[in-house]
Amino acid sequence: MSTAAIHAIIVGIDQYPDYPPLSNSVRDTRRMSDILIKLGADKKNITLLTDSRATKDGILQELQSLPARVKRNDPIVFFFSGYAASATNDQSEEQPSSRVGVLCPYDISKNGGISDKALLQAFDLLSQSCGNNITVLLDCGGDCFGWDMPVSCVVVFPNKATEDEKGGIFTSAIISVLDGQVGQFQSITMTVEAFSKRIESIAVSSRDDAETVVHCIGVNVDRPLFNSEAPKAHYALIPGYTSKDGKIIIRVGAAHDVHIGDMYMIFGRNIIVEDDFDRLPGKLCVVSLEPDDVTSVVSLVGESGNEAPRNVPPFFYVVEEHCDASNLHINAIGEANQILDNISGWVKGSEESANITLMKQRDNVRFMWNGLSTDRKLRRRNWDATIDSEASLASLQRHVRRAARFNRYLAAPSPLNSPVLEKLRFLLHKIDTDKEKWARTGENMLEGKYNVDLTLSEKEKIKGPYCLTICNDNGFAVWPYVFMCDPEGFVILPWYVPPRGALTPPLASKEELTIGLEDNADDLLFQYRKNQDYDVLYLKIFVTKEKTDFSFIRQWFAAKNEEKLRDYSSSTVYSHDHRLEAQSHIDSTFTEESSPIKTKPKIAGWASVCATILVTYETKGKGESKLEVLGVDEEARSSQDTASVNKDGKEKEGSTLEEAYVTQEVNDSNQSSAPQQKDHKTKKRESGIQKLWSKLANR
Repeated sequence: MSTAAIHAIIVGIDQYPDYPPLSNSVRDTRRMSDILIKLGADKKNITLLTDSRATKDGILQELQSLPARVKRNDPIVFFFSGYAASATNDQSEEQPSSRVGVLCPYDISKNGGISDKALLQAFDLLSQSCGNNITVLLDCGGDCFGWDMPVSCVVVFPNKATEDEKGGIFTSAIISVLDGQVGQFQSITMTVEAFSKRIESIAVSSRDDAETVVHCIGVNVDRPLFNSEAPKAHYALIPGYTSKDGKIIIRVGAAHDVHIGDMYMIFGRNIIVEDDFDRLPGKLCVVSLEPDDVTSVVSLVGESGNEAPRNVPPFFYVVEEHCDASNLHINAIGEANQILDNISGWVKGSEESANITLMKQRDNVRFMWNGLSTDRKLRRRNWDATIDSEASLASLQRHVRRAARFNRYLAAPSPLNSPVLEKLRFLLHKIDTDKEKWARTGENMLEGKYNVDLTLSEKEKIKGPYCLTICNDNGFAVWPYVFMCDPEGFVILPWYVPPRGALTPPLASKEELTIGLEDNADDLLFQYRKNQDYDVLYLKIFVTKEKTDFSFIRQWFAAKNEEKLRDYSSSTVYSHDHRLEAQSHIDSTFTEESSPIKTKPKIAGWASVCATILVTYETKGKGESKLEVLGVDEEARSSQDTASVNKDGKEKEGSTLEEAYVTQEVNDSNQSSAPQQKDHKTKKRESGIQKLWSKLANR
């Protein structure tokens, strides 16, 4: 993509015929034009519409003219500085009138404004020929708009418009951020979401106004700015920043099972460039959990005996250090004890208490998940993972660390001082697919418990489909996040998460949200497996009052970039000794009076639960199918890889786990995060997502 490829329509209006004049909108258009040219844009590709030229028809006609001169996926920028307003949208007799946000063109008094819906329709049409590499920047009061979740563009705007002697605060912040990217347009290494956070930080600090919020809306806010073809942000990287008062903050907290003393590796970006995420020196140690439950204060520490760096960048990313596996109990049988002698971070468990059974059998080392401490213990005969006993110690360490991480987030408890959980109800229902519109049917399988027992016979073949409903009886709206956790391969995948650009919580007070029945997620279906006795699926549910991001919890069976970032196979040990070392650092950093650990406990604004679904197979035979989820179309399914190990523990011919990891990868970063539409009349009963644990991803 050439640096001259940016096409921009820049609109600014100071002189409205019937409204008080503005001071800096026209100046802001020139400033925006200058920074885009500085980035490398060709001046002839930038159209300025100011004052009387910025009519309603003039703006819409310029948008309509772009396909004639823009190549597909070239970056398009639409900038507006001027008045915004709320207006009545007249509906039919069946639909009452509603309020919509409008941009105010020069001739608004005569011809009306451009509504948010009309503007999105224009971008939708534009994207059909030009692609959806469209960035909309609005320096006007944005609280009146209702953008929904556009696919054709991303929209960045402040909740309120303010200015100083230079011009609009929002525009000045944009220019400041983009000025730091001059010379590297073709490899801008920040996402649209990161771009908006940096704008917000500058805008807040410039006026010391903590109420300023910069929103970014759209399905693709996690991809690089002005670039629709580069990989999206990697889920494992957690954003962080340095606050105005000098605190180093990371955007995870108590709700994410963060503990004081946890350690994090530091990176300069969350987008891969030349196979690298820019690992920075030093590490960060959590020294306090913030009252909002979704952020933490960290402190810089050295690593490998080196002195701690003096500072971190104003914006950075972190990845959690190896999970403390001291809570992972392993029952090693026979020769497996000798193998584990060289692996750290686990505790020896009995047959009754162990989360995992490990056994060396002929040429293989086999892992079996026994369950959480709260699960009913089963005498299973099927193994969940098998690796060659001659595999390197690093490979064995990798399996133990992934199991430890799986166990940590699955077993993360809900806070005792949280009123949120008391007024949440969880319902699991079968879906009646015989009706024209699918609906819940039967009893709530989670009534008074978090354990569900299903029996599936060879004759039945499938059980389901099922949907999950979360009922919110609290007096406030909440943000729910639901993950499917499969112990066969220690995989954690999102089932439902709110759209990244959502502005309002998806679960309002006194309302309910059904997952798997609507278009927000796929439904659950359990398919019969021959030669298998039991299967377990966990549904880990987090609910928060504050908007946050749980993406980093995700864990694939084998993913190139995830492996690189989390360094599962490293010989570095993160155990109880590391927590003691971190505690020593905290003690030396703070006085007794200022110690963050001694802060008064607060009422938690989050909750979590774990529902266990146990499937018992009635007859035995041979086969490979496992628990599956419906809803992905055949084209998407064909791009997914299939299992590389049979359920009896034997490797498929010509493929081992390690070979599959290296050679067969799927880049899930380019899959659309928009919900798939379901045809309730014709939907086929067929598998959509292959075995959860065996999906490979170049992530």
